[in-house]
Amino acid sequence: MASKSKFDYEVEAFEKTFSGKRDKRIVLYGTGRMTATLLERLEGFNIVGLLDKDESAAGTLMYGKEVLDRKKAESSADLIVINTSEAYWSSIYQRLADYKLPVYYRNGELAHNDAADLDSFGYWQKNAEELRALIAQADVVSFDVFDTLIMRRVSDSMDVFRIVAGRLQEEFGAEADGFVQYRKKAAGAAGGDATLDGIYAELRDLSGWSRELADRAERLETETEMQLVTARPVIAGLYREAVRSRDVYLVSDMYFPRETIRDLLAAAGIQADAGRIIVSCEHKKSKRDGSLWEWYAGEIVRGRKALHIGDDETGDVANPVRFGIRTYGIWSSGRLMENSYLRKLPSSARSSFESAMCALLSAKVCGDPFCFHGTKGRLAFKDEREAGYVLLGPVIYAFCRWLSEKVRKDRVGQLLFFAREGWFLRRFFSEYCDAAGIRTDAEPVYLETSRRAVMTASIRNEPDIAGIAGFPYKGGRKEFFHDRFGIDVPDAEQDVSFYAKEILEEAGRERRNYLRYLESLGIREDCAVVDSQLYGSTQFYLGKLMGRKLRGYYCCVCLDGSNRYLDGNLMEGCFCGKNGKESSIYKNAPFIESFLTAPNGMMECVNDDGTVRHSPDGENQRHFAVREEMAEGVLDFIRDAERVRQEAGIPDADISGWADGAFGTLMRGAFIPTPKMREGFYYDNGIVGRQETAIWG
Repeated sequence: MASKSKFDYEVEAFEKTFSGKRDKRIVLYGTGRMTATLLERLEGFNIVGLLDKDESAAGTLMYGKEVLDRKKAESSADLIVINTSEAYWSSIYQRLADYKLPVYYRNGELAHNDAADLDSFGYWQKNAEELRALIAQADVVSFDVFDTLIMRRVSDSMDVFRIVAGRLQEEFGAEADGFVQYRKKAAGAAGGDATLDGIYAELRDLSGWSRELADRAERLETETEMQLVTARPVIAGLYREAVRSRDVYLVSDMYFPRETIRDLLAAAGIQADAGRIIVSCEHKKSKRDGSLWEWYAGEIVRGRKALHIGDDETGDVANPVRFGIRTYGIWSSGRLMENSYLRKLPSSARSSFESAMCALLSAKVCGDPFCFHGTKGRLAFKDEREAGYVLLGPVIYAFCRWLSEKVRKDRVGQLLFFAREGWFLRRFFSEYCDAAGIRTDAEPVYLETSRRAVMTASIRNEPDIAGIAGFPYKGGRKEFFHDRFGIDVPDAEQDVSFYAKEILEEAGRERRNYLRYLESLGIREDCAVVDSQLYGSTQFYLGKLMGRKLRGYYCCVCLDGSNRYLDGNLMEGCFCGKNGKESSIYKNAPFIESFLTAPNGMMECVNDDGTVRHSPDGENQRHFAVREEMAEGVLDFIRDAERVRQEAGIPDADISGWADGAFGTLMRGAFIPTPKMREGFYYDNGIVGRQETAIWG
């Protein structure tokens, strides 16, 4: 009798676990190897469809079953089974938690939020010094490779297949259709100890592809892995230390041969001897079932003190102990995110592009398996540059991408970046265009302006005075007259109309000076303005002053009836479309506006000699250096994101929704501000008063 494979056991386990639900309509979440294997052999169950994180797959057929969207799944099924590797259960459940269906893991357990009590994890006590001490006590040390020494710059390994599929279709067109499905199914057909060559031999049989096409796909998969791999620096550092004084091996359950694994490590900056790499596909033994450890203990360890370091609870932690090998479990970057205050980030990534952006954040902070030591799942940034990278990099990058597309489609010849937000935004946009290789004809101009400057300069009569006087102000009456209208009055208790003559004279002077300033900039007819948010009052009054209707691009805008400036503005927003008030940018406006400021106070007006008068510097200006450091982190993210996108050939997609959501997740208590951030961020709004409020008081 032929022995059973692990695939037979998987099917039998599903049948036993869900035997009481044979009469239920079941949707399987997951379109990978496990589902391919299950559907091929499962009998007596009513599987009505599949779910996948790639929403564009809805309506297609995979393994003879339709990939459903949420609405159809909820209307046609009784329950969902997450049929994937356990490593992904937590992040997948985050996507399904609000579905109107019960959700089960493939082990029959009702899905739940594993990260509900973040403070209770004993893992947070682990640290690098503890591991270094254990290495020093061992004679022979082994490391797992993937998710231990190195990681991919995508948050889901299936995204590698999706990227390869896109590149194949660019080269071969429709001839290469179906790669992701064939690749998943081929892995199941080839068996758990198959080599990559063996998997692609199965793929040729399943697909009927030519050898040329299949060989090209195999090369592209390896190339893509090379382009996406990056080191986990702390573990890589411990590996380099261990190599100098210990007998060190790398042990991996993988379909790549040892030479390819050596090259992948080299691509991540880690040098390894191929003779020290032990890989399951070459030995036809597995860490998961313990057979590789039995061989390793007998052939390599041979009674010496041995330590193995890895991320898999079964293959790396539990099984080696059975053969006298001490183990030290570390968490993969994905598991760290899923069990921290960042847990919503990977679950919200739908496209390969969003997955890659999430992985950039993961690599930056969770590349260190001890990053949450002592913080119980909250980020503690090493410095302000890292804070800028993680906290602001994705939203700024998404905005710059969106802005470049708007400029192209609308044929904009000049971008007027409003002060003070434009101080950094102009630089971010220019750097993005350079990184993306985009040549834009839109001239970037930093426009000195403010609501105070354009509102006062636009006053031409007493009704204008009354309208602007009605804008809220917190402070004394003398300060009100000076800050709002630029005049100093002897009796501040008088009504605004009492000083109408003085206000009109000052407004006329400021208007003449400001119009001369605008003329000096050479503002073009095909210009558009750029600002952060929300109602467009500065754009409205600037247009009124110039006697024209202006186009405006914003991070977020309010386009409902509450915005009284819509009649005079053409406005578009990157985040949350018409409902800008729902965006995380708007909900965290004090921090965004505190960051997007300039090294000088608010512009008050243009003087008679053409110089610009600013209000006195505030706390944000006195702590401007912290913003410059964070800005460098934003630029690092922009460059990294474009490099990964271009080198790996990641399909383009709109990432604005994910980026806005990620920013919201981070701002909801997911990080601990650095001391400089805590000291240096204040909300100020010169048009409504002189008060400054600490963001993290």
